Amino acid sequence: MAHDLSRTGVLLLGGIPWPSGETVQFRLDTPSGDLHLELSGRVVRVSEDKSGHGTALALEFSTLAEDEKQNLETILHRVIEGHSPTLLSEIDPDSPAREIQTGLGAIPLPHRIGLASRAISTRERELLRNDIHPQVLEALARNPNLLESELHALLKNIHILPRTLEQIATDTRWNDKQDVLVEIIAHIRAPLPLADRLLQKLSQPALRKLIRKPGLNSTILSKLRHMVR
Repeated sequence: MAHDLSRTGVLLLGGIPWPSGETVQFRLDTPSGDLHLELSGRVVRVSEDKSGHGTALALEFSTLAEDEKQNLETILHRVIEGHSPTLLSEIDPDSPAREIQTGLGAIPLPHRIGLASRAISTRERELLRNDIHPQVLEALARNPNLLESELHALLKNIHILPRTLEQIATDTRWNDKQDVLVEIIAHIRAPLPLADRLLQKLSQPALRKLIRKPGLNSTILSKLRHMVR
């Protein structure tokens, strides 16, 4: 079992062979078992576990690659969530949205924000885009692992703040994606200056798609009628 896990090292307890060298290879698993991280670490301290259950092995992580750092952050957040009343892994993504939101609400907000910004699992991101807290949605929009299909689903959430829509519109991953720009302009919280600016970037097919969207701002709709050919 891993104890005292941090960004720099970990204490391993259990039936571990006494190390013969200065470094050891080991693997960390998330509590739910859906994420694994293979690492090497320098032996800082080794002794018999005082509880009599094997070896106590303190390790300092070797230099981590960027993807290893991201995976380690995710595992750290899972450990933190393990002390929360409700685990993200225990929420059924097929449940009604209201039940998912109730489950998410039982997890402390800082933990949800941190996980939303780094979540690697599509299942986690699927759950988190049901969140109604704007800071969680903003963190999810910044997540480097977010897929375009997931962004379209996220843009259906009415709790997204105008500043998050601005952020998405300027993100280099999406700022030339016509379908994404259409969804931003059509969002109920899209600021008029942003929507007006993005209109100028739309092709004729995208403009025709946008004009069919229900509930458009009357100013945007009036401009659209003059732009669509």
